[in-house]
Amino acid sequence: MAHRKFLFRGKEAPFGNWVEGFLVDESHIGDWTQSLLVDPETVGQFTGEAANGAQLFEGDIFQYDDELMVVEWSVPDSGYVARSLDGSNWEYPLGQIHLGCAEIVGNIHDNPELLEGQT
Repeated sequence: MAHRKFLFRGKEAPFGNWVEGFLVDESHIGDWTQSLLVDPETVGQFTGEAANGAQLFEGDIFQYDDELMVVEWSVPDSGYVARSLDGSNWEYPLGQIHLGCAEIVGNIHDNPELLEGQT
């Protein structure tokens, strides 16, 4: 039986370092020994593995074929989608993308310039 990985990341407040662990509440990420204060705006859930086994999180920006995409939660779809950043805002259910071919190039928090050109 395959196990789902429940993992979150966020930027530690006030230092700005990325930390990973389980979600304690909207502003704390922890492990079995500690709970760290994080900026709630930066919290994102693990969504799968990209190329070379890199962990893909909500808010990550990745290259897929010739397309730049961002991982987002979709309320209407009740799941994660990859939204195209080419200006069309097309959304694809994340489960329909072969993430093994996706190369993570940044995220919306550290690389907002990659969002330029979207509508």
